[in-house]
Amino acid sequence: MLRITTFITFLADLGTGVPFRETHHLAGKMVALAEDENKGMNELTIEQFQGIDKRFGDDVLSVFDYERSVELKSATGGTSRSAVLEQLEALKKTLGDR
Repeated sequence: MLRITTFITFLADLGTGVPFRETHHLAGKMVALAEDENKGMNELTIEQFQGIDKRFGDDVLSVFDYERSVELKSATGGTSRSAVLEQLEALKKTLGDR
């Protein structure tokens, strides 16, 4: 299950121009809507997300694609496959020098 803090971060990562401080507020509205409709947030439609804020594009549902979300973090120390492999190589070099 996607934690709300993770969801907020993923929303901010979409590049919608919605600042992180606003995604927190918007996520609260999305949670309330999902609860009112007795649905999971991943069951809401694009139209429902855009009804909360027009800045969310057609890709808003991609926040529920966990693999994609992980791969967005490709900076050093990030969670993407390439970043993790880079960290492993650095660790191997460090341990190999002992």
